Amino acid sequence: MNTRRWVAAGLLAVLWSGPVTAFEGELHPLPYGDIEPAGWVAAQLERDVKEGLFARFHNSWMVKNEAFTLRGDNPDKKDDYPHIWDGAAEGYWGYALLINAAMVDDPAARQRAEAFIDKILASQDEDGYIGIWPPETRYTPRTIDRDVHRGFLFLGMLAWAQTFDRPDILEAVERAVQCDMKHFNRETPNLWMKHFQVMSYPQFLDRLAGLTGKREYADYAAFVIENFNRSPGGAAIFRDCVPDNLLDPDRRFVGHACNTTGTLCLPYLLWSVTGESRIREAGEVAFRKLERQLSPSGSLIGDEDAGGRLPFPDIAIEYCTTTYLAENALWAAEKSGDLQLADLAERAAFNAGMGARLPDGAAHAYLKRDNQYRLPGSEFHRFLYSPAHEPFCCTTRMLHLFPMYVSEQFKRLGDERGLAALAYGPCRVDTQLGGVRVRIEERTNYPFEDRIEFVITPEKATAFDLVLRRPRWSEHATVEASGAELEKAQDAFILRKTWRPGDRVVLTFDPDIEARRAANREFYLKRGPLVFAAEIDAERHEHYGEFPSGQQTVEELNGGTQPILSFTPGRNKNLWRCALDAQAGPGFGFTAERDKGADPLDPWTRSPLVLKGELHRGRGLMDVRLTPMGCTILRRVTFPASRMYEDEGRSQELKFDDDTSL
Repeated sequence: MNTRRWVAAGLLAVLWSGPVTAFEGELHPLPYGDIEPAGWVAAQLERDVKEGLFARFHNSWMVKNEAFTLRGDNPDKKDDYPHIWDGAAEGYWGYALLINAAMVDDPAARQRAEAFIDKILASQDEDGYIGIWPPETRYTPRTIDRDVHRGFLFLGMLAWAQTFDRPDILEAVERAVQCDMKHFNRETPNLWMKHFQVMSYPQFLDRLAGLTGKREYADYAAFVIENFNRSPGGAAIFRDCVPDNLLDPDRRFVGHACNTTGTLCLPYLLWSVTGESRIREAGEVAFRKLERQLSPSGSLIGDEDAGGRLPFPDIAIEYCTTTYLAENALWAAEKSGDLQLADLAERAAFNAGMGARLPDGAAHAYLKRDNQYRLPGSEFHRFLYSPAHEPFCCTTRMLHLFPMYVSEQFKRLGDERGLAALAYGPCRVDTQLGGVRVRIEERTNYPFEDRIEFVITPEKATAFDLVLRRPRWSEHATVEASGAELEKAQDAFILRKTWRPGDRVVLTFDPDIEARRAANREFYLKRGPLVFAAEIDAERHEHYGEFPSGQQTVEELNGGTQPILSFTPGRNKNLWRCALDAQAGPGFGFTAERDKGADPLDPWTRSPLVLKGELHRGRGLMDVRLTPMGCTILRRVTFPASRMYEDEGRSQELKFDDDTSL
């Protein structure tokens, strides 16, 4: 590898400069439970679990229909949907329940999780089957792809088994997979995965292979993906990430947006088993195509289909799509070794994800636009903020986002030669490397802070590599480490040292304020992973009673204690009709400013970081503070650029400048 090395006996401080090659190495997941949230992430997850919609979601009717236990034979079923939707909701919810309860020490949540696990284990048939179909209808052309999101349920069961040392759960999951392998394989004709199953089941199989060391599960994941790729008659909206479609340079993403982002990692997962260069190329193309249709907030537009459209900021984004994108970007980074794919996960989670939910986790929007002037009660109900939406996919995926993010923050290098910090944020790692227990505390308020300190505590002096991802936006970055050897790659700092208890590494970013052009020819401002917006005062209106769809009532879900929320613009709504000053210089003249009054444990309610500058309004300039869009409900993210012209000194005229050069 063409790299640059430095060894320092004392302090090591390196400024990034010059082109070098990318990081090369294998990455593997850490066992669930080895990474714990800290700082604002831990505080947010605790609020979500104890006070947010998570605390009430077990009362929802789709979960109470018990598709896995009753297999569709439920005389008390509370809706007219086919019971596959109950199974989908229950699989999604099982994953949300298990990973949140494993990560947050809340007795009530853990009691519910244990009861849920007991029911699932009790539902397992003698042949090992866990699912929603009775014996006479399972593994048929009609039902093979209709154990929807069972893979997520199994991922949650693996998380619980690892966190609490439950070999009986792992054994049950393996028996379920062996049953699937017996009845659905290369020898069974006319059985095809076409839709939702591939959004979680192959990923689960990959994790099971890594946990057990059994290659057969990785091979089976490859079979499932290949079966999906070859399936005849599949609707185009589900097939954006089939290799033939990915490798068509003229084909944009047209499909159901969450199905597209939910299958982004499949080429890399398949390549990791087969080694086919064409499949890896398809994985690389997938993310290049994705970036051409990303909204300013970092998610794939789609309400609900991407439709081949350009990412205009007034096109809605589905919450499911955002979580799938962050998840698949992190999984793809692991499989490909392309660390900078994690940039996509951070941008989606911190902007699109946080920008479509309340900070306390009590409600969220199923669909949300980057530019959102109002959310009146007459709006289509999926745009309103609610403790649950119908269908429940986006509600449960909101609950998946940050536990998933935490569990993917660090990876183990191949041959256990070290650890890689893949996605940043406050957390604690407690894991084994070569039989030695190693603890790392990541101290930071990232993404609101540019400094990240890693405190490293091995149980004894031990040598290993520590890889720190270098985001694409971090041209100016410094690393401080005492006595470490540094190898500099295009997308990473690689530190080698015999580490001792109390050793510290400090990674400091100095991001520029970037002015980027959106698809509508307007501009938005981005600093590091955060996108900034002019926040419009949101006047809150509470609504009790039925969803407009009539399928679910708030009363049923939470005893009427949590309303559906609509919002109308308040006193500063004139921010909607402002423009950036094209004459103000780089970043349109905005500068970063710290808000010392913000609570570091609740940064999405009041941001510790804002951008300060001026916007054109009428014939003058007004001082404004832009806030991270993840802190906002109503907002404008993109603005036209304009210049002021004097007419013989008598008056000023505002002219929009579409050709601004940045």
